Formats: sequence, C-alpha cells, structure tokens
Amino acid sequence: MMFIGGFIPLLVLVGLAYGVYRAVVASRRGPGPAGGPGSVPGGAEGDLRDQVVRLFRLGLLFGALALAAEGVVGLLAAVLPRPGELARDPERLAQALAFTIVGGPAVVGLGQWTKRRLGAGPEESWSPLWAGYLTVTLVTALTVTMVNAASTLQWVFGVEPFDGDALARTLVWGVVLAGHWVLSQRRPLVDLQGAVEARTPWYLVIGSLVGLAAGGSALGDLVRVSLRLLYDATADNDVLVGAGSASIRRSLAAALPAVGVWGWFWVGFARLGPRTERWYGYVLLAGVLGGLATTLIAGGEIVFSVLQWLFGDPAEATASAHFASLPAPVSSLAVGGAVWAHHRRTLATTTRHRSEVDRVYAYLVAFVGAVVCTIAVTLVVAAFVQAVVGPGLAGADTDPILVAATFLAIGAPLWLVFWRRAEANTTADRAELGSPSRRLYLLVTLGLSAAVALVSLVVLLTGFLTDLTAGELAGETLHRIRVPLGMVLSTAAVAGYHGVVYRDDRRSAASALPSAPSPPEHRVREVVLISDLAPADAAAVAAELGGRVVRYTTANGVGPRPDDEALAAAAELANALTTGRALVTVRHGAIEVESLQD
Repeated sequence: MMFIGGFIPLLVLVGLAYGVYRAVVASRRGPGPAGGPGSVPGGAEGDLRDQVVRLFRLGLLFGALALAAEGVVGLLAAVLPRPGELARDPERLAQALAFTIVGGPAVVGLGQWTKRRLGAGPEESWSPLWAGYLTVTLVTALTVTMVNAASTLQWVFGVEPFDGDALARTLVWGVVLAGHWVLSQRRPLVDLQGAVEARTPWYLVIGSLVGLAAGGSALGDLVRVSLRLLYDATADNDVLVGAGSASIRRSLAAALPAVGVWGWFWVGFARLGPRTERWYGYVLLAGVLGGLATTLIAGGEIVFSVLQWLFGDPAEATASAHFASLPAPVSSLAVGGAVWAHHRRTLATTTRHRSEVDRVYAYLVAFVGAVVCTIAVTLVVAAFVQAVVGPGLAGADTDPILVAATFLAIGAPLWLVFWRRAEANTTADRAELGSPSRRLYLLVTLGLSAAVALVSLVVLLTGFLTDLTAGELAGETLHRIRVPLGMVLSTAAVAGYHGVVYRDDRRSAASALPSAPSPPEHRVREVVLISDLAPADAAAVAAELGGRVVRYTTANGVGPRPDDEALAAAAELANALTTGRALVTVRHGAIEVESLQD
C-alpha cells in the first residue's frame, strides 16, 4: 500500500504533463473562428451581459487555476524526498489529488473558452476584466514564486533544511507566472478605436513595486549584516562567524529573487515603456519619495548618534559599544540613496527648459524638507520650554535638543536648495507661477499647516484651561503643553509664509493678464492633433490650442512636449486660420500648423 500511495501522484503528474503537451499542440493550430460563442451583438444589454459572463468566467478561471496549482504542488511535494520522514500523510495526498482532479479539467475548459474569446476580436483582450485577471494572476504568481524561491535558496545555501513544499511551489507557480507573462505580451498594439496603446499595465507597476520593496529590504539586511561583522572585527567586539555567515546567506537568498523580479519588471520592461501617469506615480512616489524618506531617516539616525556621543549623555561608556548600532542606518542610507539616485536619473528629462516633471520632483522634495523643518522647530520650542521650566522638572536631558539639531541639519538644506531654486525660476520663467505643481505644493503645505496648527491650538488650550479652572496653573502646565505649543508656532509660521507666497503668486498672475495679446478675429473651432505625445500631454496641448471640437490621436507616447513659446505661436496661428479647422502635428517637440478645408 505504501508503494501504491507513492506511485499515484507520479501517475497523475505524468498525465497532467501529457494534457499540457496536447493543449500546446492544439494551440499551434491557430485560434478558433471569429464569432464564436458569446459574440452575438446585443447593444447595451448585450454588452452588460458579456461583461457579467466575462467576470464569471475569469473569476472561475483564477479560482480553478489556484486550486489546480496547489494540487500539483501537493503531488510534487509527495514525490520529493523528505529527510527523516517515515510515512506520508494520506489525507494530504488525497486533498492534493482532489485539487488536481477538480481544478485541472476546469482550467483546461475555461482556458479554451477564454482562448476562443481572445481570438474572436479585440473586445476581450482590451477588456478591463481581462487586464484585471492578468494583473491579479501575475502578481499572485509573482509573490508566491518569489517567497518560495527565497526559502529554496536558503536550503541551497545551507541555511535551512530541505522544504519540498517551497521547491514545489517555486516550480509550479513559476510556470504559472511564465505562462501568463507570455499571454500578457500577446495583446494587440492598438485599441478598439485604432490608437496606439500608450499606458503602463498595472502588473508592471505592481511587480516593480513588489520587487523594489522586497529587494531593498533584503539588500539592506545583507549590507547591515556584512557591516556589522566588519565593525565587530574592527572594534574588537565578539564576532560570531558562524551566525554571521548564516545571516549573510539568508539575506542573500531573500535578495536574489526580489532583485531579479525588480530587474525584470522595471529595468527590463516598465522603465523602457511610455511615461504615463502610472509610470510617473511609481517613479515619484515609490522610487523618489520612498528612497528619499529612507535616506533621510537613516541619515538622521547617524547624525543623532554622532551628536549624542559628542554633546549628549550616551548610555554606553565606549565608542565601540555606542556606535554598534550604526551598521543598520548606514545600510539603509546606502540602499535608500541608491534607490533615490536611480529613479531620479530615470526621471530626468532631456529638454533644456524646466519641464513639469522637474517641477513635480522639486516641489515634492521641498515639501519633505518643509515637513522635516517643521518638526525640528517644534522640537526646538519644546526643548527651550523644557529648559526654561527648570532642572527640577526638565532635568539635564540634552536629547531633545540633539534631535532638533538633527532634523534641522537634514531638513533645512533640503528645503532651502529646492525652494530657492523654484523661487529663482519664477523670475526667469513666467510659466513657473502658473505651474500646477507649484499651486498644489502651496495649497497642500498651507492647508496641512493650518489644520495642524488649529488642532494643536485646541490641545494647547485644553491643557492650559484645565489647569486654570482647577487652580493648578504652574510651571508643570507649561511643561505638559510644550509640544503642542511648538507645533502651533512652527505650523503657523509655515502656513503664514506659504500663504503670503500664494497671495503674491495670484497677484503676479493677475497683473500679467492685461498684457496678453487680444484674440485674433478668426477663432479655431476644430483641431485635429497628430503627435508622439502621451495621452495626457496630447490632451493638454489640444486644450491650449482651443476650439469647441477637439480630436487628437497619439502615435507613440514618448515624445517631449513643445515649449510654451512654440505652443503659444501655434495657438495664435491656428486661431488666425480663416477655415476655422486646423491640422496640428507634433514630432519630437516641434509643432506645425496647417489649414483644413471643410
């Protein structure tokens, strides 16, 4: 019976492999005829019915795929040897067989149905539900494969014992990942209206984000462990060579799959694709802001540790013991700085003038610097109040002052450099004042500062009035409200300054309006725009040209946007056309205007 129990999963695996082979051979014969089942037109009601059927079919396909994959995982794990195991669990084997028997045929049937629908026309391949199915399946397979590949590599590196489940899941879900990746690359290049696709698929964005987060964390651990071993050896601390070597191998096992995922999804595909809203969202939020935040936090820990040793009261008596925690922030500083530098270099534009993307980056960094400076001023005020209250309450603790100095040393240069650069551009480039990035920065900074100031003021008055009404108003009251007092003063100063800047910007923009040229006698009423711009840039250019009816198409989505002077000249030329219809062509940043006859 033991022989039969071990032979059954092997037979099922062989049969499943033969079924996959037959399906591949059948797929080479070409897709089914167009107009297969479910392709009968039916207007809006038919479209709704098709969407419901598509949702039901793709949902079942994903569930059956997960069921079959876990069944095959169980069968593979039953075939693989397990050191020290005397007998296999019959219930687990039966469950794996049941998963495979139920899920396998369901995947084949639903897959053939979906294949016919994909071959019937572009409606299926350009459906949001199909894109959602690909995204969910690819991200699920990616995550499962990456996690289990790390566990398998730990066994390869001799850190953990052999895990048959991890190896089986790596193989099975890796096949699922590869198969659906091939499916994702077979989508048509044009949409239903004939325009070239210029969008970043969600699975590329999420895959890049997963690889960046997991890879950055694993690389940080690898650098931290290596620096800790080097530091302990240099400082003559106790070095556990065996434990350190195991930690390095464990971190390396986690880093290799994650870095591979990031390199495949981001470096190999997403980075080279069109710069769409999703592309900029990943680069700015995950790459630039995430790397910058990691760098600032790690740098703050290093600066505070040095200041505490030089001017504070460290808990450790020796420098080697006090700085023993430095490998962690140093590794975070190295990884975060590398992430920030890479995505900043990727974000850099090739045009000489300051683009809107450059403004977004500059104001994003300036906002981070403003937040750090606000925290620093709050800590300075709190430390000053603590010192004024007296040693009886405050003691001689210098840590709050050192923390404030750390925040000032990091935030002040960051905000000053990028904000002063932006302010200088307002005189050289009038478009800076009307930039959406500048307005958003001012409004968000002003709004958040005012909101925090009001909340802090409520907390401050509550504490003050509580002691006042209870007749307990003393120095201890000031000590308790020192933090909200600092927040009120710092955020009020930030809100006041940015409020003045926002008011001056509005006045400058209003004063420039009378000098604008009067509109020409003829106004363009229709613009046909053919460009190599991304859809968002094409829509913005079309809006600048004017006209009641605007049509635009995109050819590639990678070209630079024309500068403001060329765009203004093109708009003036288009408005002067006697026909009222203009053909505008944008190629590589150059713009041309021609007249269209009715």
